[in-house]
Amino acid sequence: IVSIHPDYKTEIVETPEFMRDFIPTAAMKTVADLTENPYNIFYVTPNNSDKIDLIQTIIHEEHGHCVNFINSLKNKENPLANILSSELEAPITEGISFQRESEFLEILQRGKIDIGIDIEELEFVVLKWIIIRCLRALYDVRIYTGTQSIIEFLEWAHKETGLAKKEIYDQTFGLHALPGYLMSYFVGALKIEELQEKAKEKGK
Repeated sequence: IVSIHPDYKTEIVETPEFMRDFIPTAAMKTVADLTENPYNIFYVTPNNSDKIDLIQTIIHEEHGHCVNFINSLKNKENPLANILSSELEAPITEGISFQRESEFLEILQRGKIDIGIDIEELEFVVLKWIIIRCLRALYDVRIYTGTQSIIEFLEWAHKETGLAKKEIYDQTFGLHALPGYLMSYFVGALKIEELQEKAKEKGK
């Protein structure tokens, strides 16, 4: 899907019990040393999910966030200002990670590789996560503007999508660190998809 720098390093860690309310599926943390050896910690939370869910998680967290982080830091042509943490960090890295999910599905659908899974099942999971990200953005706006209470939002989202209230709660409540955060990276994902489509039209 994307080239990986030879110095790439990611440590995979089972999410500790005390962190699982905040990491219901997976997450990554960058450990940055701009002059030495940056690496990632990739948290994976054990659950009853099957192989398809795990593949989607790996594509998003590792082939998206982790690879993007190391590639960015190790690119000698990247100005220092581009790799320092900023408010643009979440929209960009999340947008790239969301795009990786769609790209991987597209590669499988074109028959470029065969990893022995039901492609339609993976498509369902990818589409489900698009819905979850949309719900996160709506949650961000509706809760912070007082349009809905958390309970009202969960009831509405469950009715509109058919997703379990517990899953919606897990994927929204623990993630609203700052107003605008969830909305910004949803919009970032849409923008990266738009830019990538334009690049394809130009033969990139």
